[in-house]
Amino acid sequence: MTVWDFALQNEADGIEYYSAKAEENKENALHRVFTMLIKDEQRHYDLLEHHRLHAGQVFPSDDALASLDSLFKDPESLIQDVYTAYDQLKTYKMALEIEKKGIDLYHKLASEAEDPEHSRLFSFLRSQELQHYELFEELIKRVSRPEEWVEAAEFGHREEY
Repeated sequence: MTVWDFALQNEADGIEYYSAKAEENKENALHRVFTMLIKDEQRHYDLLEHHRLHAGQVFPSDDALASLDSLFKDPESLIQDVYTAYDQLKTYKMALEIEKKGIDLYHKLASEAEDPEHSRLFSFLRSQELQHYELFEELIKRVSRPEEWVEAAEFGHREEY
C-alpha cells in the first residue's frame, strides 16, 4: 500500500463515516456540521488524487501502512459509551479524536516526505484537520459548558461565549 493509497482510503472512509452521521442527524444541527465535513473530506480526497496522478515522484509502497487501520474504522471504540443520534457531546468527542489522528497522520507523512511538494500537500491537509479539530473543540466547549459551568453572576469573572 502506498502513502497515497493510505491517505486516499482515510479520506474515503471519512466521507463514508460523516455521511452516515449526517443521515442519522437529519433532524438536528449536527446534520449541517457533518455535511460541511463531507465536503471538506471530498476536497481532501480530490486534492490527494490530483497530486497522486500528477506527481513526478511516486511514493514507494509501504507494507507497514497496510497493517494500520483507517482513522475511521471502529470510531466508537474512541469513547466508552454507546453513541446515540441525539448525544451531541459524545459525537463531537468522537469526531475530535478522529481529527486528532488525522493531524498526527498528516504531520508524520509531511515530515517523512522526500519531495517538498508532497510535504507541502500533507502540511496543508494537516492544517485542514487542525481546523476541524478546533471546530469540534469549540462545539464541545459550548455543549458541555451549561453542565459544567456554575457561577453566581455577582461573584466572579465569566468568560464570554
